[in-house]
Amino acid sequence: MCYPALAHGLPTVPLSRIQKFSPLTDSEGNVTRKTRAPRREAAKESLLHSWSGYKKYAWFSDEVGPLTGQRFDPFNGWAAALIDALDAPWIMELKDEFEHAVRAAEDTDFNSAKTDEISVFETTICHLGGLLSSYEISGKGHRVLLQKAVELGELLMGAFDTWNRMSITRWNWRQEVFSVSQGLCHAELGTVSLEFSKLSQPTGNMKCYDAIKRVMDELEIAQPRTKLPGIWPVHGDAGTRVFDENNEFSLGAQSDSLYEEHLFRRVLNLGNTPILVSGDTHVNRNNIEVVVKGQHLTCFASGMIGLAAPAFFRPQDLEVAIQLAEGYVWAYNSTASGIAPESYVKWHVALLQHWDDRMDFDRATTPDERVKTIIDGQRLSPGFVDIPKREYLLRPEDIEAVFYMYRLTGDPKWMDKAWGMFEQIEKHTRTHIAAASLVDTILLQPSKQDKMESFWLGETLKYAYLVFAE
Repeated sequence: MCYPALAHGLPTVPLSRIQKFSPLTDSEGNVTRKTRAPRREAAKESLLHSWSGYKKYAWFSDEVGPLTGQRFDPFNGWAAALIDALDAPWIMELKDEFEHAVRAAEDTDFNSAKTDEISVFETTICHLGGLLSSYEISGKGHRVLLQKAVELGELLMGAFDTWNRMSITRWNWRQEVFSVSQGLCHAELGTVSLEFSKLSQPTGNMKCYDAIKRVMDELEIAQPRTKLPGIWPVHGDAGTRVFDENNEFSLGAQSDSLYEEHLFRRVLNLGNTPILVSGDTHVNRNNIEVVVKGQHLTCFASGMIGLAAPAFFRPQDLEVAIQLAEGYVWAYNSTASGIAPESYVKWHVALLQHWDDRMDFDRATTPDERVKTIIDGQRLSPGFVDIPKREYLLRPEDIEAVFYMYRLTGDPKWMDKAWGMFEQIEKHTRTHIAAASLVDTILLQPSKQDKMESFWLGETLKYAYLVFAE
């Protein structure tokens, strides 16, 4: 069989320098250096605390309950927390912990699972991505990590064994005959392109790249035909290969990791600071309706646009990236806990539009009086119209955005913003075992949930450390 070839060789256009400075080679100043080092160690200590709790109570399980120490296995029982965070000890120079984790990863059995159904998306980004990134970042010296990635990749290739070669997204892996996923979200279908393409590079086996290229080719055909051309809607149908009919668009949940603009809008706020939010868009008969709805998951967009600014010689886009990141910091500073909620809708004339037909007001009241009633009754922080999801799930995307802004601009104010976010997260989430998700960030002292997803170790604390690392 003739497989497509991966791109190779050097770029035809020289790449711009992305990072503004390097603490190792550029002048930094003693004050900044003295501030940075203890903050870096605090992030490392936080990882060690949660890592040790996981290792003590739930080693080889997917997650540890940060309140109870209970083992949880929502991702097949394939040690999700261990493998997803495998490169974090290496990055933080915890080499003994890394070597111990590599030996544990070697013993992970991908031939049996504690769940009947596998999420191809979650398994690919967590396990396959974790193995490949750890293999690369540790200098390709731990061959067993690549071997385990190949083993898992061979298993996941079965998800593409469908009549039209579109992958199924939730797969009963013991079945031999597969039907194509229909009501899927596009992130599940397209995100795995990164890991499958990468797996073909060190192995030279192009069948992994071939499998995902067939999917991406179909998405590319649909891309200019969608109701918001250039952006895929949230949902599609892999059975009919119809990816352009849905009318809901977002960079948030169920879309965030597929592509990363009708979605960005200026946010009214008390200080009138120039900030942007990435919202949702609904297209009905060519009428584009934007909902200024912020989500933790959309925070990655700041780094994406910030990286593109120098890479594609568009310096004006860096200001867009900065305003998006400022919006995430603003959301943190606008709650009693100092932590942004999972999702929120913003602000003031929109407040009345959003609630007037939902609440029984005395029509003799003034608009300002109604606004106060809404804010008090719904416990809204200034700037928010509605907070449909008030929890904090230990997500990384917000501190990831601030990390990118610090490295792209070199402005130490971003390092300070990241530290302020990290301090509040540590204050409210830390338990005697690890770190816990929060129920309601609007409260001064939010209660905790017995839940710590693997991305806390694999992403959130890693970005917190890298803000202050050399």
